[in-house]
Amino acid sequence: MRGACGLINLDPSQFIGGDLTPYELSRRVYWANAPEIYQTHLRGVFWGNLLSPRHVELLGGYARVAREAPCQIIATLEFDPQPGEGSAGAYLQLTEHPAHVPADQLEALAGYLAPLLP
Repeated sequence: MRGACGLINLDPSQFIGGDLTPYELSRRVYWANAPEIYQTHLRGVFWGNLLSPRHVELLGGYARVAREAPCQIIATLEFDPQPGEGSAGAYLQLTEHPAHVPADQLEALAGYLAPLLP
Protein backbone atom coordinates (compact mmCIF):
# COMPACT_ATOMS: atom_id res chain seq x y z
CA MET A 1 0.00 0.00 0.00
CA ARG A 2 1.06 3.57 -0.60
CA GLY A 3 -0.50 6.73 0.72
CA ALA A 4 -0.33 9.21 3.54
CA CYS A 5 -3.47 8.64 5.62
CA GLY A 6 -7.04 7.45 5.34
CA LEU A 7 -10.37 7.39 7.11
CA ILE A 8 -13.59 5.43 7.38
CA ASN A 9 -16.73 7.03 8.77
CA LEU A 10 -20.49 6.52 8.63
CA ASP A 11 -21.37 10.22 8.96
CA PRO A 12 -23.40 11.17 5.84
CA SER A 13 -22.37 14.81 6.20
CA GLN A 14 -18.67 13.90 6.34
CA PHE A 15 -17.79 15.64 3.11
CA ILE A 16 -20.47 18.32 3.11
CA GLY A 17 -17.70 20.83 2.48
CA GLY A 18 -16.63 19.06 -0.71
CA ASP A 19 -13.53 16.95 -0.18
CA LEU A 20 -12.64 18.54 3.17
CA THR A 21 -13.38 16.84 6.48
CA PRO A 22 -15.21 18.73 9.25
CA TYR A 23 -11.88 18.92 11.13
CA GLU A 24 -10.18 20.55 8.13
CA LEU A 25 -13.08 22.97 7.65
CA SER A 26 -13.08 24.03 11.29
CA ARG A 27 -9.34 24.68 11.26
CA ARG A 28 -9.15 26.04 7.71
CA VAL A 29 -6.66 23.40 6.65
CA TYR A 30 -6.94 22.82 2.91
CA TRP A 31 -5.18 19.59 2.03
CA ALA A 32 -5.11 20.39 -1.69
CA ASN A 33 -2.92 23.43 -0.97
CA ALA A 34 -0.40 21.44 1.06
CA PRO A 35 -0.80 17.68 0.51
CA GLU A 36 2.64 17.02 2.03
CA ILE A 37 1.23 17.96 5.46
CA TYR A 38 -0.44 14.54 5.59
CA GLN A 39 2.90 12.78 5.56
CA THR A 40 3.05 13.71 9.27
CA HIS A 41 -0.55 14.70 10.06
CA LEU A 42 -4.08 13.29 9.80
CA ARG A 43 -7.30 14.72 8.37
CA GLY A 44 -9.13 14.40 11.69
CA VAL A 45 -10.28 11.57 13.96
CA PHE A 46 -12.76 8.99 12.74
CA TRP A 47 -14.29 5.59 13.46
CA GLY A 48 -11.62 4.02 11.24
CA ASN A 49 -8.18 5.63 10.87
CA LEU A 50 -5.38 4.54 8.55
CA LEU A 51 -1.94 5.62 9.72
CA SER A 52 1.17 5.49 7.55
CA PRO A 53 4.49 4.13 8.86
CA ARG A 54 5.57 7.75 9.46
CA HIS A 55 2.50 8.43 11.62
CA VAL A 56 3.17 5.25 13.60
CA GLU A 57 6.80 6.28 14.06
CA LEU A 58 5.72 9.70 15.36
CA LEU A 59 3.50 7.98 17.94
CA GLY A 60 6.41 5.87 19.22
CA GLY A 61 6.30 2.81 16.97
CA TYR A 62 3.80 0.05 16.27
CA ALA A 63 4.26 -1.79 19.57
CA ARG A 64 3.46 1.38 21.49
CA VAL A 65 0.46 2.20 19.28
CA ALA A 66 -0.88 -1.35 19.72
CA ARG A 67 -0.47 -1.03 23.48
CA GLU A 68 -1.77 2.53 23.99
CA ALA A 69 -4.29 3.48 21.27
CA PRO A 70 -7.79 3.65 22.81
CA CYS A 71 -9.36 1.51 20.09
CA GLN A 72 -11.18 -1.81 19.96
CA ILE A 73 -9.36 -2.92 16.82
CA ILE A 74 -5.71 -2.21 16.03
CA ALA A 75 -4.17 -3.91 13.01
CA THR A 76 -0.93 -3.71 11.09
CA LEU A 77 -1.04 -2.23 7.60
CA GLU A 78 1.83 -3.06 5.27
CA PHE A 79 3.03 -0.18 3.13
CA ASP A 80 5.58 -0.12 0.34
CA PRO A 81 8.84 0.72 2.15
CA GLN A 82 10.04 4.28 1.70
CA PRO A 83 13.69 5.28 2.11
CA GLY A 84 14.51 5.62 5.80
CA GLU A 85 11.13 4.31 6.99
CA GLY A 86 9.65 1.02 8.04
CA SER A 87 6.71 -0.53 6.24
CA ALA A 88 4.29 -1.02 9.15
CA GLY A 89 1.39 1.37 9.32
CA ALA A 90 -1.65 0.88 11.51
CA TYR A 91 -5.42 0.69 11.21
CA LEU A 92 -7.23 2.01 14.30
CA GLN A 93 -10.94 1.27 14.67
CA LEU A 94 -12.88 2.60 17.63
CA THR A 95 -15.70 0.04 17.84
CA GLU A 96 -17.11 -2.98 16.01
CA HIS A 97 -19.68 -0.87 14.13
CA PRO A 98 -19.48 2.75 12.95
CA ALA A 99 -23.01 3.49 14.18
CA HIS A 100 -21.93 2.86 17.79
CA VAL A 101 -19.22 5.38 18.63
CA PRO A 102 -19.55 6.90 22.10
CA ALA A 103 -18.42 10.53 22.24
CA ASP A 104 -15.99 9.79 25.07
CA GLN A 105 -14.21 7.16 22.97
CA LEU A 106 -13.88 9.58 20.06
CA GLU A 107 -12.53 12.23 22.44
CA ALA A 108 -10.04 9.76 23.91
CA LEU A 109 -8.78 8.88 20.43
CA ALA A 110 -8.57 12.58 19.51
CA GLY A 111 -6.39 13.12 22.58
CA TYR A 112 -4.18 10.18 21.66
CA LEU A 113 -3.80 11.32 18.03
CA ALA A 114 -3.34 15.01 18.95
CA PRO A 115 0.37 14.98 17.95
CA LEU A 116 -0.74 14.09 14.41
CA LEU A 117 -3.45 16.72 14.01
CA PRO A 118 -2.55 19.94 12.17
